[in-house]
Amino acid sequence: MRPFKTLLIDDEPQALRLLERMLKEFPQINVLQTFDDPDEALAYMRSNHFDLVLMDIQMPNKTGFDVIAEAREYGLDFHVIFITAHDEYAVEAIRASAFDYLRKPVGRGDLEQSLIRLERKIAANSPLAGFDHLIQMVKKHRIKIPDRNGYNYYLPDEIIFIEADGNYSELVLKNRRELVTIGIGSLEEMLQDNGFIRISRSFLINKNYLVRLNHKNHTCRLIYDTQTFELQVSQDRMKEIEGLSI
Repeated sequence: MRPFKTLLIDDEPQALRLLERMLKEFPQINVLQTFDDPDEALAYMRSNHFDLVLMDIQMPNKTGFDVIAEAREYGLDFHVIFITAHDEYAVEAIRASAFDYLRKPVGRGDLEQSLIRLERKIAANSPLAGFDHLIQMVKKHRIKIPDRNGYNYYLPDEIIFIEADGNYSELVLKNRRELVTIGIGSLEEMLQDNGFIRISRSFLINKNYLVRLNHKNHTCRLIYDTQTFELQVSQDRMKEIEGLSI
């Protein structure tokens, strides 16, 4: 199989250089051009042949999804590997028909496995080959939590805190609240590796939003955007929380 004629797009020049340097280790990749401006990349795409694009998603003037949409308007057909620091973009990557999705910082092993999957997809001549892996990547980083009608998948970072409600729990999310049919103890076990701290029998918090502990009142303060929450902390948990690296 001939090397993939490849374009790299990222608004961070250092990230571009690192990725280009890493790709030199792979004989199946021939980097044609690198771009820190999506519009310049699109202009090049319209008049040159290429096979593969490795591209950041969040860029100032255009997102990676915008680039895909415009390229499709030109009738271009190529493979895409999105690279991003944000898990929430994975679902959009699927919708945009990206072949794969890698999280920053990109490791050599992850990149190698992605290229192996790409070669297998092409050998199988199947446009859907590899998408099972991409869907699993999304689910891997999301937490499956039951409600009255089935299950929902949540990114841990979108949960600010959780409040016990009998045998159920209420998730306080960035833009809404949702009741789930699982106890707070079970949620604590599910989320213990995702930066969540049990501060009392009633509350489980995401430490990423913790900004203050008040010893006098035994409370803690969480802030997200313009929202502020003051929650009661049990006395036995205060010292435990103080000892954590936030």
